Amino acid sequence: DYCPAYQIKPSLETKRYNGLFFAGQINGTSGYEEAAGQGLLAGINAVLCIEKEKPFILDRSEAYLGVMVDDWTTRSTTEPYRLCTSRAEYRLALREDNARDRLYPYAKKYALLGNQEIQSFETLQDSTNAEIQKFRKARIAISKIGETGKRFKRKDSISLEEYLKQPGVTIQDVLPLLGQFEQTFSDSIEVLERAAIDIKYAGYIAKQQREINKFKKMENETIPEDFSYRNIKGLKNEAKEKFSRFQPLSLGQAGRIEGITPGDIAVLSVFLKRHKETVK
Repeated sequence: DYCPAYQIKPSLETKRYNGLFFAGQINGTSGYEEAAGQGLLAGINAVLCIEKEKPFILDRSEAYLGVMVDDWTTRSTTEPYRLCTSRAEYRLALREDNARDRLYPYAKKYALLGNQEIQSFETLQDSTNAEIQKFRKARIAISKIGETGKRFKRKDSISLEEYLKQPGVTIQDVLPLLGQFEQTFSDSIEVLERAAIDIKYAGYIAKQQREINKFKKMENETIPEDFSYRNIKGLKNEAKEKFSRFQPLSLGQAGRIEGITPGDIAVLSVFLKRHKETVK
C-alpha cells in the first residue's frame, strides 16, 4: 500500500487528514536515505503543526530533500522513487561544501545552534569574504607562476583571483605564494579553500543564481489551498483535472506537474492575478 503523491502536501502532511504526516515507502519512495530524509522533514513539520507554526518546506534550489519532495508531489510516480543528483537542475548550488551556508538560516531560525556555534559560523563566513577581497587585490608577477604564466603574454602581473580562475590551478598552488605579500592571509585552510571555490566558480554560480531567482519568482506566486480551477476560461480540461488533483501551492509547482504546458501556466497566472485583486 502507498499514498498517491497528489494526496501529500510538500510538508508531508496528508491532504485528507490534517495533522497526519507520512514518511518513507508509504509515499512511493525506495531507499534508506530517502526514508530518513522524509522522516526528518515529517517530524519537524509535525511539531510545527502542533505549535501552529508555518511548515518547514525546502525548495529545489535549497536542498536535495527539496528536490525529492517536489518531484513526487508534482509528478505521478510509476515506480519507487530514488533520489539521484541528476534530478536536480541547480546542482552547482547544491554542493557538499556549501551545505552549511544553504541551511544555516534554518538551523538558526529553529534554534538548532548555540550562540557559540552561531558566532563561529558567522565568523567563518566573514573571514571567507575578507579572504576573497585579499585575493582580488593581491597581484603576482607572471614570472612566478610557471607554465600558467604563458597564458598571459601581454601582462606583467595578475591578481591571485585571476590566477585561481585558471584551469588546473587550485588553492594548493597558491599557498606557497602567499608569504610574498605584505598583507596577512588567513592561516585557516578551510577559509582559504572556501574562498578559492567561490572565486573559481563565481561566473557559473552567478549564472545559476539568476536561474534560481527566476525560479523563486514563480515559487513566490502562491496559490490559495481552496482555489477552484473549474471555472477558469481558456484552461484545458486536462489541466483543470491535474491542478484540482495535485493542488499546487505556487505557479512554479503548477508548472512542474506532468502534462502541464507553458500555455496552461499563462492562463492560470492571468486568472490567479484577477482572483487576488478581487479578494483585495
